[in-house]
Amino acid sequence: MGITPSVKTGVRHTEEYKQEKKDYQKAYRIKNKEAIEERRKARYLEKRDIILARTQAWRDNNRDRLKEYNDKYKAKNREAILERERGHKLKLVQCFGNKCEDCLEGFHPAVYEFHHRIPKFKTGTISKMYKLPWKELYKEALKTDMLCRNCHCYRHIEMRGHKHESKTID
Repeated sequence: MGITPSVKTGVRHTEEYKQEKKDYQKAYRIKNKEAIEERRKARYLEKRDIILARTQAWRDNNRDRLKEYNDKYKAKNREAILERERGHKLKLVQCFGNKCEDCLEGFHPAVYEFHHRIPKFKTGTISKMYKLPWKELYKEALKTDMLCRNCHCYRHIEMRGHKHESKTID
């Protein structure tokens, strides 16, 4: 299937010609998708340093513009962002079995906190990482124990060297 000029006018810019060209380009992209992607990746890798430097320079010169855009985006999509973050916490709670690892009780997901077993390997606080992609969040969560707030508090008391007699008040 080739692209030919309009027979009636001989001009290449008729609506019919434009549609034919669009269809041809779409078919070509579908047929050669992998080769196109490989060329795009190769071009990017050749010029990666230049692209990253330009991007950083643009960001540095447009901080106010970026902040304004981000603020508008967050205001417009506040509910969707919160819903995604809540979904990530619910997914984590399900992955950890919906039970505190110390007292083995089940609670509402809002009650759970994530305690890093070895703080020096911590890359971030789980409660502040819900906006990250799931894989990154899950990778960090594997370094933690899921505890209810009460048991989490007791873990920190024990870490500081304080002793407690019992977890119940008489």
